[in-house]
Amino acid sequence: MKRRRFLAASGLGLVGALVSGGLTGCGGGSSVSDRTQIEEAASFRIVPIPQREHGYDSFESQVIDSTTEMTRFLEKTAQDAYWNNKDGFFLALEQANLNFETESLVLIFDTEGSSGIRVTLDTPQLQGTTLNATVHISLFTGGTADMASHGFALAVRKDQVDAVAVTFDDPNDWSRKEPLHLAVGD
Repeated sequence: MKRRRFLAASGLGLVGALVSGGLTGCGGGSSVSDRTQIEEAASFRIVPIPQREHGYDSFESQVIDSTTEMTRFLEKTAQDAYWNNKDGFFLALEQANLNFETESLVLIFDTEGSSGIRVTLDTPQLQGTTLNATVHISLFTGGTADMASHGFALAVRKDQVDAVAVTFDDPNDWSRKEPLHLAVGD
């Protein structure tokens, strides 16, 4: 039976502080390449938080490894103002049914100076015990000059992933070429 513990958030009702659930195994596959793809897919899963959100501009990319860390993060976030969909963010985290005994939550954030900049996340690739995630940043037509904050969330298996290397592929900012390394399970 799935267990959930909820954290009462000031003015927001119930907020998930996610303690149970986890990944289910993938089936099938008889070739080595099929098994490799299954293992890679099982090493992480995408948590569908809202991709664009005003509230993300106060966060740095981070790893949450425990229920205690998650509770602190949710309590702080509940107090933050200037969100356009805080409830959607909390709901996505709650529905992820994270199990911090086996998983860590990786949050990747990026703020751009215009809503005319598209920010996307490629499917992460496992190389050894490092999960490589590439965030693509590109200009597209029809934007405004307002700030735009973007976020992505991954639930990663602690027994398969020791680190997440986030590369920001931004053709207009060469200072961001070095990957951001986030340790998992510390």
